[in-house]
Amino acid sequence: MKNRTAWLLVSCLMTVALPLVSCGQAVTEEEEAPAPILNLRIGETAQTPNMKLTVSEPVITDSYQYYSKVADEMRTKETPAGWSFLLVTIELENLGSDQQQVGLIKIKATDSEATNYTPIALLAEDRLAHTQELAPGEKLRGRVLFKIREEATGLKIIYDLMSLNVDIRQAEWEIDQ
Repeated sequence: MKNRTAWLLVSCLMTVALPLVSCGQAVTEEEEAPAPILNLRIGETAQTPNMKLTVSEPVITDSYQYYSKVADEMRTKETPAGWSFLLVTIELENLGSDQQQVGLIKIKATDSEATNYTPIALLAEDRLAHTQELAPGEKLRGRVLFKIREEATGLKIIYDLMSLNVDIRQAEWEIDQ
């Protein structure tokens, strides 16, 4: 008798639960298309209603020189074996009416193997800051340094545009090697 009551209870629960579960939100096969990517060549400018960005002057090298204020002399920074430096210049201009957050936090480099490289500390005075506010109408120019694998190919510089509330996800500059 207990078995029969248990089966009857389970059957009733399934009968009630099945229609309730099927009344949930319908899953559509249409997914929202991802925001487009703006593909550019080095020296070309990405422009949104709020910002103008240009990546230029790429240099791949095993070392760079900088002035040390502490030592009051020029010094050389070298990469470890198997690595190179990628140095680029970034120009930004705030075209909007509000302050814009800019800097290294929005920039990365990538290669054909989908390896992401984040900026590293550049020991030079003309470096781009990690993060800073760019006032309306203000322009900024700075250099950005990446440590990349020596054999890296298909290099691109990527700037994240999502925080600008535009329809473009990111701008990518392809580096000719």
